[in-house]
Amino acid sequence: MLYAIAMEQIINTDRKQNTAESGLVSVKRFLLLLQVVKERDLIGTQLVRRNDEVSLLYQKINIFKMTLHKGELQYNDRLEDIRVLKLVIRQQRCKNNMLERGTEAVDDLRCGDLTNTMLDVGLSSLSELVHLSDDMLVLINEVFSR
Repeated sequence: MLYAIAMEQIINTDRKQNTAESGLVSVKRFLLLLQVVKERDLIGTQLVRRNDEVSLLYQKINIFKMTLHKGELQYNDRLEDIRVLKLVIRQQRCKNNMLERGTEAVDDLRCGDLTNTMLDVGLSSLSELVHLSDDMLVLINEVFSR
């Protein structure tokens, strides 16, 4: 389209000025016009590519934001789990201490069956306490390894 318009202008100019010099000037103008059009097209293409790259970068930023938000939520959940496990461990230690004091009093009364039963309960509480401590350490290691 632009080429046809430029050619028409050159032909009209040639008709008006029928000299060799005017034809050379019009050819130079036409070549300059073609060069400007090529540069414009090249810059337009570069602009489109740049806009595509910017769009991709914004998409990446949004993905990173969503991933970070999910990670923060999971991290806060693990912190809450650790807090709950610490409370459970404290409760189990209190129970264990109470049971140990209770078993000492029973030993003084020399009640064999009752002593064994209380001792079994104390050992199961102690094993539960050790198990919960291990679970808490695993969770703490998971949180800090991230």
